[in-house]
Amino acid sequence: TSVGRVGYPLVSCEIRLRNWDEGNYKNTDKPNPRGEILIGGKIVAQGYYDETSNENINFIEINNTKYFCTGDIGEMYPDGTLKIIDRKKDLVKLRSGEYVSLSKVEMVVNKFSIVENSCLYAAPSAEYTILLISPNQKEITNYAQRNFGEKQWQNLIDDEKFNDMIIKNVQDICKKNGIEKFETPQRIKIVNESWTPETGLVTDAFKLKRKAIELKYKDYIQQLYYEKPIHEPTKRRTSRVAPEPQPQQQPIAIETIELSNNVINKNR
Repeated sequence: TSVGRVGYPLVSCEIRLRNWDEGNYKNTDKPNPRGEILIGGKIVAQGYYDETSNENINFIEINNTKYFCTGDIGEMYPDGTLKIIDRKKDLVKLRSGEYVSLSKVEMVVNKFSIVENSCLYAAPSAEYTILLISPNQKEITNYAQRNFGEKQWQNLIDDEKFNDMIIKNVQDICKKNGIEKFETPQRIKIVNESWTPETGLVTDAFKLKRKAIELKYKDYIQQLYYEKPIHEPTKRRTSRVAPEPQPQQQPIAIETIELSNNVINKNR
């Protein structure tokens, strides 16, 4: 069966799957190749009318053929059908309809001295974002001793006052740097690990492997969404009709993804 697949490429269309290391998708994956979907051939435009548009970076040339980088992650089946399984871009949509750029918020959060690295997350249909922090060992030690008289910051990971102080600091930094309230994380978790390429949680260039992080900390993520947010996120005023009242939110299921680009080329 091919339920859930987008079918075969057209005769005039070439399809390539390009590796996406941050998402752990490779065109050498088994049992089926996976990667970012590139669409090529004469059907692809030369680019956007405004040549200065940042979107033109999505058009590339390979072997004299123009390709458009869709940002969608696909899986190619032996029968030639393609299934879209993920999205490369880091925009996520909250239940309110607002879009959040994960990396934009993370860049601001990482200005906080105790933060070595951070990963913002929004579960499907969530009303707000949550934050995982891999701390700078020296800075968080000084922070814990200065504010709590505790030399071992690890002893404070589950302390409510400790976490409340850190989330307040994070939210203050977000506010000062122009991050909207609906983008600002409402719950945090300090993790007791450094994110290095050896852990498999970041690439060699220290870019986040979001799927790997989500899988490793799925229990923490589930727990954070059980807790009440520090501040109810404020929705931006829009002309949209207010949504109907939602039933009481059920625990959000975190999909477990088995982790397993340079090119798979397919045309028919």
